[in-house]
Amino acid sequence: MNLRLGAEAVENRILSLTGLLAESLMKNGFRVKSPLGNGEKSGILCFDSEKGDAQSIFERLR
Repeated sequence: MNLRLGAEAVENRILSLTGLLAESLMKNGFRVKSPLGNGEKSGILCFDSEKGDAQSIFERLR
């Protein structure tokens, strides 16, 4: 971790990126399973879809 940035700045950036990803996934028909509320979200995002199996989704998102 870059200590010059500060842990809070790094956390805020990670949560911001996670939020953008969640928003984009939902707009594209994916179901976000991870909590997104303040104090609940993290840098890990779980989602699912009826658009295919995990491998085909992985290939589409690459």
